[in-house]
Amino acid sequence: MTAKIKLNAASGGGSFSLQAPSSSSNNRVITLPDIADGTLLTNQSSGLGKLLKVTGSEEKFLFSSTTSTFATVKAVTVTPTKTGSKFVVQLNPSQMNIGSATNEIQTKCTDGTYTSGIREYRNFTSVSIRFPPTMTWYMDGNYTAGSAVTFTIQGARTGGSGTVSLGVDDDNFKNTVLIYEYDVS
Repeated sequence: MTAKIKLNAASGGGSFSLQAPSSSSNNRVITLPDIADGTLLTNQSSGLGKLLKVTGSEEKFLFSSTTSTFATVKAVTVTPTKTGSKFVVQLNPSQMNIGSATNEIQTKCTDGTYTSGIREYRNFTSVSIRFPPTMTWYMDGNYTAGSAVTFTIQGARTGGSGTVSLGVDDDNFKNTVLIYEYDVS
């Protein structure tokens, strides 16, 4: 015997069925919130910003800077799966070392045409500081399916003196780069 509830739409519209699992060991509960009306979301829902692809790597690298000239921290090439998609680029270095007091490091991401906003980290203390930051950029360029694009994360010491760095040149410490492709149509 099949346990099913079927509701038919008024005026000849479609129908909706709710059916219990076929095995008695698979009891399931669906609870509807009592805070507001809503709409059921599925992987076919439109206008929600579907995640299309995630590209990532974990590796050791050390970027250091003593000047205010932006230089490449890490470059990653991806091929968009859909024209018009957008990207989120994320860098999680094993550590950031801002060094002495008044030092600052700025980072940004570019695809050669579009450049994201700058992320800035300053040392307002009298001692050297190290921590593992997460840097995220929303890349709002015009991307075409099948045409490779290179996202280049750049950094520079933009204040203070001495050296600022991202990552560690040690096999025990890995830096993670993740790139998310979203369909925002």
